[in-house]
Amino acid sequence: MKFKSKSSYLLIVLLGLLSLTFIIPTIQAIPSNLYTTRLIAGQYMEIGYVNTWSQVVDSSIILHVEYVITDPSWYIIDAHLAVATYLSDIPKTKTGNPIPGLFPYQASGIWSQYYEFTVNLTELFELYCPVETTLYIAAHAVVARVDDYGVVVRTETAWGQGSRFTNRGNWGMYYTYTVNCETSCEEVCTLDGNSSTAWARGYDLGGNSWATYNVYTGGNQTTDLMWRQYTYVGDIYIWKSGEVR
Repeated sequence: MKFKSKSSYLLIVLLGLLSLTFIIPTIQAIPSNLYTTRLIAGQYMEIGYVNTWSQVVDSSIILHVEYVITDPSWYIIDAHLAVATYLSDIPKTKTGNPIPGLFPYQASGIWSQYYEFTVNLTELFELYCPVETTLYIAAHAVVARVDDYGVVVRTETAWGQGSRFTNRGNWGMYYTYTVNCETSCEEVCTLDGNSSTAWARGYDLGGNSWATYNVYTGGNQTTDLMWRQYTYVGDIYIWKSGEVR
């Protein structure tokens, strides 16, 4: 049986609920120095976000830059990352446009909705704790959109949202991140001690609430568990077990 629209797949999720397995794993620790910015494709479309945080491992400061796509129709093909202590050190043309192909951290042929770079800041910049320094980060990706049948229908450039390198020409962006030696929470950070609603990150159901829904298109899917709409507190995994009747 073939379904021709996303609404058909949504119907499978709603009517075949007992045939689907939903697991909410143990909520992960939230780094106290986490910075999140939107992942923008084609200059105007928000398709996910970029997380940045640092941790100390064996006396070295490790920077994590994590690309996450939340729109189920988009996938990361290639990713490029530049990290510098001076904006002038990010590869650019003479007119100031960034050159992702010359960024020092690269990955190709990814085809995933998640990718993470790690950078040893101690080796790269000789940074040691205690320290507080500002980094300039350019997080670039090539992303593809697929239709209901998994066929690529569009490709775009995507950037972690921040400031533009130039006012004209390339719309590439960079953002800043302040490195420090704060430790991560050992458990989920308690913000105010009060319980509140959490939803899987997805599409807006409309109305006065921020309730969301997800479209299941087959295979294994992952989305974020969002607390109070904007705070990431864990992951939700969705997959089909058995036949949908």
